[in-house]
Amino acid sequence: MTRVGIGNEPVRYAVLGFDMNYSNESRWLTRLIDALPVIDTKAPSNITANAEFAALFPGTSNRVQGEGASYIDDFEATVTPFSLSSPLAWRMGATPLTDDNRFDRSSISPDRLGVNYKRAKIAWYTVDNVFYRSTGRSRPTNIGLEDTQNHYVRSIGQREVIKRDRQQIVVNEPTFDIAYYPSERGMYNYNPDLNTDGSLPDPRSNFGAITRAITSEVDFDKTNIEYIEFWMMDPFINVTNNTPTNPRGFIDDGINPPKANTTGGKLILNLGSISEDVMRDDRHAFEQGLPADGSNSLDDVAENEWGRVTRDPYLNPAFDNTESSRLNQDVGLDGLKSVDEVAFFSNYLTMLNLSPEARQALENDPSADNFTYYLGDDLDAAYA
Repeated sequence: MTRVGIGNEPVRYAVLGFDMNYSNESRWLTRLIDALPVIDTKAPSNITANAEFAALFPGTSNRVQGEGASYIDDFEATVTPFSLSSPLAWRMGATPLTDDNRFDRSSISPDRLGVNYKRAKIAWYTVDNVFYRSTGRSRPTNIGLEDTQNHYVRSIGQREVIKRDRQQIVVNEPTFDIAYYPSERGMYNYNPDLNTDGSLPDPRSNFGAITRAITSEVDFDKTNIEYIEFWMMDPFINVTNNTPTNPRGFIDDGINPPKANTTGGKLILNLGSISEDVMRDDRHAFEQGLPADGSNSLDDVAENEWGRVTRDPYLNPAFDNTESSRLNQDVGLDGLKSVDEVAFFSNYLTMLNLSPEARQALENDPSADNFTYYLGDDLDAAYA
């Protein structure tokens, strides 16, 4: 246990207070009351008076040139942070509710699929340190130094955020990265009005959403939570630095030619009771609840316009232990393998006017929910 030395306290309050009590027997008060008509009193009267005074004079024990001074160390532990930066805690968010329903198009669609017509592709992650190593067995050979210098993917040193002593061990600052592609179709978006190249129309009107539970106290007034704080890299870094042709500030989405960001977007934070119904059907879809043997019996799964949903209650987050269960359960929230999605959404695929390349890409994954390992051989082959 450590104690603050006398004279070095971060604060020093002066408290002044006193109280007074007076009580005395009064004969004249008794005679005065006896003088009143119809009143005859023999008991003696008492006069009692109470008074209290208190004052607090705040101050500090530290003085510099006669003036009170406070130090940064005095404010340690005055703020209790609750971190929201772990990518593993976030999930794909439901369609945001707006007054004009600009994202929810279910009112103009024949079914509830329209709720996701405006959903664009979004990814959230932390870049693995394996990409920043100069050597290593796991580091992809097609990733060079130039690839890790782009501002949107490079490592962030602690001294860029906090000025530390150069003799201290400095490691990369963990970041929460979000990549949003407003022209690319998001998961479970079955918009029938795609462009011929498979992209979404009117990218400015689309959205990407992620959500997470607040696992700490949710009564913000009770816990005195007053703000959300985050540091964001300048999304217009080339414009700010007046270097429009600097490749380190280019955005490369893998489809369009790399270029600097000049348009931007809107980042909206919603706090409160948020819907988690990504595929609006009022059901709780979870992959590990699907039949381990791949059964499509209506006794085991419910079928709607989105696909198949388990009828079992949620018990645990683990897949079944049988060898074949992963192929039948790890298929996505629609409960369909990619080959089954082609058959299930055949009417949707038929009405699309796409180029042969775009159609083939869409039929490979109609629901856009296939998982790709970031260190997989297929991405190396595609030089991604």
